[in-house]
Amino acid sequence: MDTRPPALQPPNCPTDLRHVSITDALNLQKNVWQHRSLEEAEAIIQRMVQFQRNKRGLGIVAVHDDTIVGYGQTSLWMQCAEISDLLVIPEYQGQGIGTA
Repeated sequence: MDTRPPALQPPNCPTDLRHVSITDALNLQKNVWQHRSLEEAEAIIQRMVQFQRNKRGLGIVAVHDDTIVGYGQTSLWMQCAEISDLLVIPEYQGQGIGTA
């Protein structure tokens, strides 16, 4: 049994996590970002891919059965880092995806 506080234990995540790719735009827009247009989704992903190339941040998708069920990104700034746009679709919330 892990005696560490829950916040320090590794999450038991039911999905695969990987870097976002421009090919994820339609899946993200359809499942996670319904409030955004496909063009907006593509622009966000392109920006995050550039951040990844420049080692200034990461865009991460949570995938379950070939469906994207969550997204999160980090950005590195001059003196700090930021976690933003952390979204998990309602059916998958509370399962450790955001924590992972």
